[in-house]
Amino acid sequence: MPNNISNKEWDTIYESIERMQRGSEFVQGKVIKRDPVKNLIWIDNMGDIAIPIFAFDYIVKYYDKYINPDYIFGSAGAPKYVTEAKEAIVSVICPQLGDTVLVVKHYGSRILPKCIGVLKSSGY
Repeated sequence: MPNNISNKEWDTIYESIERMQRGSEFVQGKVIKRDPVKNLIWIDNMGDIAIPIFAFDYIVKYYDKYINPDYIFGSAGAPKYVTEAKEAIVSVICPQLGDTVLVVKHYGSRILPKCIGVLKSSGY
């Protein structure tokens, strides 16, 4: 080793080389196989590695407006329409075959990949 480079600098160089050899932490690929029951997908450039879908279930609050069954035409009593607040739990759907997905690989390795999204844009 040359005397003008310290051990710490060499370590940094080796870490950079190792990081470059691992590959990108983010990978795009097309879904070639799916298991909607277990929320698993397989993509074209990662072989036979099952990739889990990472997502949250969402609670959506909305308002439903309907005609009041107690409303009597011409009456000043009950209002004609009733608005009711409602909630629905929305679950993420497993990507379809052919969808382009974004997969995160832990430190660029092929171990424990995670699907974090589906590309929805087109014509870009």
